[in-house]
Amino acid sequence: LYLYVGLNQPYQVVTFGNRFFTPSTLGLIFVVFYGAELLGAWAVARVVGDATRSARKRATRGYWQFLVTTTAGYGIALAMEASHDGGAAATIDSGRATFGNVFFGGLAMLLWGFSDSVVQALSYWQMKIWFPEGRESSRAVGFYKLVSSAGWCAGFALAPFNHALIVFGGVEGLDLLLAELGDEEGHRVGGL
Repeated sequence: LYLYVGLNQPYQVVTFGNRFFTPSTLGLIFVVFYGAELLGAWAVARVVGDATRSARKRATRGYWQFLVTTTAGYGIALAMEASHDGGAAATIDSGRATFGNVFFGGLAMLLWGFSDSVVQALSYWQMKIWFPEGRESSRAVGFYKLVSSAGWCAGFALAPFNHALIVFGGVEGLDLLLAELGDEEGHRVGGL
C-alpha cells in the first residue's frame, strides 16, 4: 500500500494526463484532481473520526472508499486507453469532438484525487494507531515516506520518456540519502 501511494501518480498525472489533455486543459484538470484531494480528506476524516465504531470498522469503511474510487478511476482510464487512437491530446477549446475525453478523463482524475487523499490519510491514521508516539512513530512515518518516494521514482522510471535519466537520478539520490543518513552509531553508509 505504501508503495502504491507513490507509484500511482506518475501514470495519472504524466502519462494519462499528457496523453488525453493539452497543457492548458491539464492545468484545469489538476484543479479538479487537487480539489478532490480536499474532498477525500474531509470524507475520510469523517470516517476515521467516528468514535461510535471500532477502529477495525473505521479502517474497513475507509479502505472501501479508497478501493471503490480508485478502481472506478482506473476503469474509466482503461476504457479510454483501449479506445485511444494515438492522436492528439483532448482539449475543451479545440473544437474537436473531444468533450467526452475531457469529461471522462476529468472524472477519472477526480476519482484518483479523492482516493489518493483517502489512502494517504488512512495510512497516517493507521500508523498513529500502531505507533502512537516516540521514535517508533517517527520511524514509521519516515519509512512510509521512503517507500512512497521509491514508488514515485519507480512510477516515473516506467513513464514513457527518458527512462535512463530518471533511473540514474534515482540511484544518485538514493546514494546521497544513504550517505547522509548513516547507521545507528552515526557512521556513514553511502558512497557508491
